[in-house]
Amino acid sequence: MTTSSPPAVFDPASISASSWGSRLAGLRSHRVPNGDPRIAQCEAGLFYWQTRRPIDKRVAGGLMSQGLADSALDKVREMAEAKLREMYTDESETAGPAVRGPAAAGCENAAAVVS
Repeated sequence: MTTSSPPAVFDPASISASSWGSRLAGLRSHRVPNGDPRIAQCEAGLFYWQTRRPIDKRVAGGLMSQGLADSALDKVREMAEAKLREMYTDESETAGPAVRGPAAAGCENAAAVVS
């Protein structure tokens, strides 16, 4: 699915993990489809923070130097940006029904609603 171009600058660290999560929850609550670039941007931001937290803990505990941490976080940022670019250029994706409701949130034994 070809969409508009990705943002010129994507800095996942500019927004907190909780803000990325809140944005994603808001988009999901408004039934924004998985193929939407805003969903991809939120997921890339969450990926960055999920990876950054353990790195920060290692630095704080003296198990990793700040230089190594900065290099690792640069690589994580590149990976998040690549995933976001892939979302904008992926033409192999087909639009299909999306699972909504409690099942989409990971709740077991809940009936999924297909839109």
